Amino acid sequence: MPSDHKPVKCQLNISRPPPVKVEICSRKLRGIDVVKLKKDIDELSLSMGTVSDLVDRYDSDLQRLLDIHAPLKKRLLTLRLLSPWFCDELQKGKQQRRRLERKMINLG
Repeated sequence: MPSDHKPVKCQLNISRPPPVKVEICSRKLRGIDVVKLKKDIDELSLSMGTVSDLVDRYDSDLQRLLDIHAPLKKRLLTLRLLSPWFCDELQKGKQQRRRLERKMINLG
């Protein structure tokens, strides 16, 4: 059937912006063995000194124990730029399409 739509072709001389890489640091705090951590905290020696010295020592000792029980892990993430044309309506449409595709696969 003939159509009243005509193709529009063009060539744009633009490039994508470079990807942005970000280093993320995290700890697996849920994996800490609480019994071992408590035992290690109980074994900390807080000898006499000024309040400020005791607080500094306690802080550094707790940091050391945290590094032992839940080491800091670093990951490099690539941040994707937002697409202004990709709106909530399109996201919901994609979700609906996937849902229907799964139903079709399960039925067939």
